[in-house]
Amino acid sequence: MHQAGVIVRTQAAIAAFILWMAPPTPSAAAQIISQDAVSQFAQHSEESQYRIDHASWSRFLSQAVFDVGPSTRRPAPRGKGGVYTGTRMTHGSRSRYRYEGNRVLFHLFNEDTDRFLSSYRTGLQNAVNRVEYSALTSDEQLAFWLNLHNVVVIDEIAKRYPISSPQRIRMREYNNGSLFEAKLVAVNGVSLSLNDIRYGIVYRYWDSPDVVYGFWDGSIGGPNIPTGAFTSDNVWEALSALGDRYVNSLRGVEMRAGKLGVSEVYYNAQTLFPSWPQDLLGHLHTHARADVLELLSRESGDVKIIPYDRATADFASGETATFGGSDNAAALLSLRPEVGEDTPVDLLQDFGAPFRNKSSRGGVSADTEIMVRRAEEQAKRREGEVSIEDVETTDPGESETAQKEDAPSPDAGEPEDEDDGS
Repeated sequence: MHQAGVIVRTQAAIAAFILWMAPPTPSAAAQIISQDAVSQFAQHSEESQYRIDHASWSRFLSQAVFDVGPSTRRPAPRGKGGVYTGTRMTHGSRSRYRYEGNRVLFHLFNEDTDRFLSSYRTGLQNAVNRVEYSALTSDEQLAFWLNLHNVVVIDEIAKRYPISSPQRIRMREYNNGSLFEAKLVAVNGVSLSLNDIRYGIVYRYWDSPDVVYGFWDGSIGGPNIPTGAFTSDNVWEALSALGDRYVNSLRGVEMRAGKLGVSEVYYNAQTLFPSWPQDLLGHLHTHARADVLELLSRESGDVKIIPYDRATADFASGETATFGGSDNAAALLSLRPEVGEDTPVDLLQDFGAPFRNKSSRGGVSADTEIMVRRAEEQAKRREGEVSIEDVETTDPGESETAQKEDAPSPDAGEPEDEDDGS
């Protein structure tokens, strides 16, 4: 039995390595909705009397998203598994990127949260359905599409949580299509999938590469979920800030086996980089800080596609946990939504409190402890508190990190399909 298990694991590792070596197929881009089907979304107004109020969504994100902070560009160790405090928890992501990227606190969601997500999602679509789409400004339209895409992703993950990867979700009621392929929204009478919004509308009608940073796919490997809503006033500034974070993270740009590696997010957005990879490299320069600029200077005419961590961007990579101690997850995030276009969000308690109070961290993994501690230290440094004592913490698997750091991650492989359970 042990030998068979070794063979299976070896074959899986070889398959993952082959997938890592080969560029991913941009299947989403290959199935772009026709331009005729979305032609009504090509027009906009230079000025408009209409503005969409995203205040409730902004309030929700401000407390439902944990801001991990800028990447330190230190890879997480490749240990054999986590050490968990006060809980029984199955293993989550073991990729080198698992300490990067903002996280959504799905484990704190409850029925009120679900009600708010559904209400905002429906209200957002209805707000645009009541007016002529072309009467909105281009920035208003872009903020609308980005917020709609992201609330659908959060809502659909929340309905099925815990789930290890959004890529596993299959929608039975939509011919078993994936979360990103199923026609989950309708705008001005046109049924659209999340891929239609991203590749068929935004990538088609906005030519700035910064738009790639506005789409959150629920995975650790992608750009951050923002801590506030996109609006017509802030959309480009917010996208630029998200771009800064992503380009300067390991999951965005890093050296792999002596070659420059970039995220497959860029590979799947090649319509925004018509002269590949020169246009991409020029774009990366606009966001890169000094250490990443140095990596870009080594580029020799080609780029690799680096592994993409498809684990759910939460605190447990979608793995189940039995919470113990005084960690009352349901009580920490309590929403009191009212039926209406502008559903007020009242989060009764600061979600960060249980992490700052170590005595009430029951059910939190060692990886979470490390990630939260790093984020808190970075926040203090940004606020000018530079006299920080770094308490030594042994990262899981630290002893195995050095010799395996440049090895391709088995997390790069595509997960098996997972039914939505409905």
